[in-house]
Amino acid sequence: MTVVCDTCALLMLLRIAPAMFEDNRYGCVTIHNVWEEFTQNARLGRDYAWRSTLRKHVRSIPRGELETAGFQRRLKAVNVAVASQKNESTGRPFNLSWADRRIAATCLDRRWELCTAEYGLEEFMQQQFNRENVCPLRLVNNWLKLGLIVWDDSRQAVIAEWIANHERPQPQSEIKRFEKLTGREYPA
Repeated sequence: MTVVCDTCALLMLLRIAPAMFEDNRYGCVTIHNVWEEFTQNARLGRDYAWRSTLRKHVRSIPRGELETAGFQRRLKAVNVAVASQKNESTGRPFNLSWADRRIAATCLDRRWELCTAEYGLEEFMQQQFNRENVCPLRLVNNWLKLGLIVWDDSRQAVIAEWIANHERPQPQSEIKRFEKLTGREYPA
């Protein structure tokens, strides 16, 4: 499973595959903190008016279901690493929010992958726990390969909008894979 924890990625992915949290074949989950930000953040509602039509599709794992003894141990390890280690690429301490720490602990406890566009969380998980980030385009490519979605002009427009909004660039390897799977050029 992949924990989609970045609201920008969530906004794009939901428009491409609204059933991503409702159908286990998509392999996606999110946690309650992400659901809260997605559904209650006034800026997101203002900037993405269509969000309200998709919010019914966002299902999160209830908080209590994740609060296991293993989760608490992982959260403690995350907190120790945040307090004692520096980001190798910046030389500064990791500045992870309370929610980011919970996301990290959840991924570690459940052995789930992480999908984020936040460099700090990605670098923390890579440096401290050797965990790679799953980019949103990789998820789209996986869904295409599994036949869960069929690529069309409306989905192509979502990708073009993502790029036009200067969201995080996707890896070149996934762009090439996308072009092979869809037969379309990745928007520039």
